[in-house]
Amino acid sequence: MPTPAPRALLADDNPAVLQMMSLYAETAGFEPVCAQDGLQALDMLSGGLQPAIVVTDIDMPHVDGRVLIQSIRASETLRSTPIIVFSGQPRPEDSGGADRWLQKSEALELIAALRALGAQPAPPPGPLPAPGLQAGFGRLA
Repeated sequence: MPTPAPRALLADDNPAVLQMMSLYAETAGFEPVCAQDGLQALDMLSGGLQPAIVVTDIDMPHVDGRVLIQSIRASETLRSTPIIVFSGQPRPEDSGGADRWLQKSEALELIAALRALGAQPAPPPGPLPAPGLQAGFGRLA
């Protein structure tokens, strides 16, 4: 029985970009799990998703990429998960907890970044805190 591909959580509010990210994740050897914004990504994570890597846009409705990154880094079970920002914004001085920051104009670099960062060991499986009990995983008002 073949080993299942590691999962890549992809978050972007643009369906065309999300489709492209999904294709690139598959090319890099991942099973893509798509979220249409940061809130949906947080819901998936609080529901038990343990991705091997996360790729997120920054500017998204409801919950932006910065909050998503902060929430992942605040989680004991997810904090070591590699995170790639894939955004139209230029990389700031402080990447805000992301391991790599790529502009959308650097789309072809995404496959290499997924392969490089995805080779790191995934966090051990474990339950996430119930929504609202720990910073970052409750619904935002």
